[in-house]
Amino acid sequence: TLQRAREEAVEKVRGLGPPEREKPAVQMRIARATVELRKAELLLANVVQEVEQLRNAATAEPRARWGAWMTEVAHTSRRIVVDLAGSAGAGAHFRTHPLQRTVRDLNTLCCHVALNQDAQQENLGRILLGLEGNSPL
Repeated sequence: TLQRAREEAVEKVRGLGPPEREKPAVQMRIARATVELRKAELLLANVVQEVEQLRNAATAEPRARWGAWMTEVAHTSRRIVVDLAGSAGAGAHFRTHPLQRTVRDLNTLCCHVALNQDAQQENLGRILLGLEGNSPL
């Protein structure tokens, strides 16, 4: 998705203005998306590494941390794609544009109970403050 947004920014010209790639706002959105995506990738890699290390020996705290981190990865991914769609213009919301499908998929994914950000963060916060977790996940 990010690669496609970069390609479109290079190729696209709106109206009589300069090419999209020459606009500071587009440049900043692409840069921000690149940084945010890398942060999400690193966080995901960290979760995978910890899960592989601890597996069934994991206590409630790392499990709650993984849940909160996974929700952060999903919600960050959604923010990235929504921001890129906003930069791509109205055409990005037509059914024929690949970005609209990604926006819908990530919106749906973030609505799943396992990725409920408030619930996962509350669960982690409870455990970090010495209370019993309240998430069955």
